[in-house]
Amino acid sequence: LSTHIITTSKVNLLQQANINYSGNVWQFGALAQKYQTLDKASYPYQRMPQFTLNGSQEWDWGVGRIQNQLTRFESDPNSTLGVKAGTRFSTYPSISMPITRPYGYLTPKVGVNYTSYNLDNIDPLYSSAYDKTADRTLPIFSLDSGLFFERDTSIVSRSYTQTLEPRLFYVYIPYQDQSRLPVFDTGLADLNMGTLFAENQYTGGDRVNNANQLSIVTGK
Repeated sequence: LSTHIITTSKVNLLQQANINYSGNVWQFGALAQKYQTLDKASYPYQRMPQFTLNGSQEWDWGVGRIQNQLTRFESDPNSTLGVKAGTRFSTYPSISMPITRPYGYLTPKVGVNYTSYNLDNIDPLYSSAYDKTADRTLPIFSLDSGLFFERDTSIVSRSYTQTLEPRLFYVYIPYQDQSRLPVFDTGLADLNMGTLFAENQYTGGDRVNNANQLSIVTGK
């Protein structure tokens, strides 16, 4: 009942319930998410439901992590979406070996991103564009490194510590054709300091970019 334009201009009203658990090793989340649609031209996907299970374990020589997610996506039967319902499962196990010193760090990391789809409601107009079952397997290698430089300095008789922290990040992901995979919740992320050092330039789990790139920040 708000009169603010930022509220009254919304055409999809979110309805959501979720529960989360976090332990020393495992983190679990369950989510049910749907929308009340006011604009009959816009029907977003609903998560009915979504389960997430992530785990991490540290050893003397490195860190192991795994990210798992199972999501059931559904849309309104009146939508114009090519895929109206389907299930996506993804898992991403990885191992990193951080090497830290007072003057810097070096962290090599290797993992495998696997995603599978089971589509059970494809619009007949798009039947040739998608496969009812499909999967994607991509190895991912990254190398994150940085150095720390400090020196004492003074400006107008006041003492300061000047820091310089150059950082170098390399990531390699081979190319794979993903055009026959649906897009449920994925978009290209904005370019900022966070995504500059991210392995995947997409948000969501439907797309993983190919990469053979190096990101460098000279300091701050």
